[in-house]
Amino acid sequence: MKAPQLRVTLDDGSVEELSNLFQEGPLILVFLRHFGCVFCRYQVGQLRGNPELPIAFVCMEEPKEAVAFKAKMRSPHRFICDPDRRLYEAFGVKRGSTRQMINLRTLGKGLQATLAGFGQGKPTSDPMQLSAAFIVAPGGNVAWSHYAEDASDVVTAKTLTERLERLSLKIEAPGSPT
Repeated sequence: MKAPQLRVTLDDGSVEELSNLFQEGPLILVFLRHFGCVFCRYQVGQLRGNPELPIAFVCMEEPKEAVAFKAKMRSPHRFICDPDRRLYEAFGVKRGSTRQMINLRTLGKGLQATLAGFGQGKPTSDPMQLSAAFIVAPGGNVAWSHYAEDASDVVTAKTLTERLERLSLKIEAPGSPT
């Protein structure tokens, strides 16, 4: 699978080609549910501890909401704002069923996330949207993908780091010599 050729809006309001984001190195696209989702908050909160990972969170909100959420979550990563869900559609990230939103696993993991300090909030966009993650290699080939089985199915920094290593995709620290 190749990454689509689309123009995307970043959280700072700038618009650029998606391909510019993986031109120099791999890009991890993490498609989020809505900002009120306990699992979205948990995932962003866990990944903020890994600023070296080349993550771009894809959200359904406008830049203004993304900037506020990014600040609230203290995330060092960029956000791609996709309120029309063109990127979600291009990558095949689906909406879930009621059973995928509420089941024993989501209830248990929701409690764990809440106890870790990431509570449920008011839905800010489509509450039925599932999450996904992709590693896009330079050149645009999607080297790895993960589609959530239910609302609580989110990728971890450990999984992303291991996948980058297995794929032999090196990440460069900003400003480091190549």
